[in-house]
Amino acid sequence: MTVYVDNYKAKFRGMVMSHLLADSAEELHEFAGRLGLRREWFQAAGAIPHYDVSQTKRRAALQLGATHVRIHDPSWLKVFRRIRDKQKQSENPEGES
Repeated sequence: MTVYVDNYKAKFRGMVMSHLLADSAEELHEFAGRLGLRREWFQAAGAIPHYDVSQTKRRAALQLGATHVRIHDPSWLKVFRRIRDKQKQSENPEGES
């Protein structure tokens, strides 16, 4: 399993934020806890489950072993799709529509 942090730079309340993602929700929550992120900051709605992280937390995540990904890099799209597909499978384990 791997935890990822991207180079996205969204402005939010005077901060610049990036995304923290992982191959599994369990790993993501565990890693987020190590960074001092609160569970209520988890964002499950939308395309992919993630935490938004400040640039300070982004650097800390990299120091703790998160893998840096560039949002416009084709390898990032592969990571994004793999995590998104895992999420869809967990929401619909028997392939029901």
